[in-house]
Amino acid sequence: MVKFHIRRKIIGYSDIDRLVVRRPNPSLQINSRQGEFDRRHFAYNENISKFHLENEMLCSLLDIKPGERVLNVGGGIGFTLYELANLGVECFDVDICPGDSQFVQGMADFYGLDIKAMRGDSCALPFGNNIFDSVYSKDTFEHIWDFETGMREQIRVLKPGGRHLVLVGNLFNPRTFYSMFVKRFIDSRGKSGGLKWLLTKHRARIDFGIGWHGKDEDWKTLGWWKKKMKGFPELEPLTITTTRAYNYPDKLANRIFKPFVGGLIILSRKRT
Repeated sequence: MVKFHIRRKIIGYSDIDRLVVRRPNPSLQINSRQGEFDRRHFAYNENISKFHLENEMLCSLLDIKPGERVLNVGGGIGFTLYELANLGVECFDVDICPGDSQFVQGMADFYGLDIKAMRGDSCALPFGNNIFDSVYSKDTFEHIWDFETGMREQIRVLKPGGRHLVLVGNLFNPRTFYSMFVKRFIDSRGKSGGLKWLLTKHRARIDFGIGWHGKDEDWKTLGWWKKKMKGFPELEPLTITTTRAYNYPDKLANRIFKPFVGGLIILSRKRT
């Protein structure tokens, strides 16, 4: 298995101020997603070094080059897409929520970025075979109702030799587990989270208000992903690790406690 570490400044901007997120918030009021964008825009700028590192990691893992065609499945309100497009990458976004895809397209048009955002089902992607140089999803697979179909769709649209990346929550990360098992249970006064979440998170039962159901943060472990990825022989595994172990490989604690530190990185290459 190939191992990687962060290659600093790989994504073409050493100056943090060149990030799209550093630009003034346009507050276009495209739809109800503006409030979430405002909140995250402020939060990322408050911790801009972390946001910068996350984007460096993404581009390093995908080995991004200007002019490449990249698909983000489940892009939400698009923060990573804006940064990729700002580097000259042709970006596509598919999200099941029409409000998200509409919002991303509006922001992309305002910023003058090459992003084509559309509503679509991750288990039936609206593209032909072998289209994209890279396909990635961030915080998406924990909601996809049919894991195998969702994965095979992403493989189908990926070019031979292209990179496939999943960034997803880690069930064994104490902070992640606490957020759902304890905090959400308390905040919802027992209506969600807690033991109910743990025992039923594998079910597609969350109604997003658009006639579609998904899972409720169905996070898995590092071992689960290693086992599951063996079922996709079309993909050559490059690395399956955690974000902290990837970003800080020299820290002994991160090597010892790898299954428990940070989110999960599942990086593969489609066999030719």
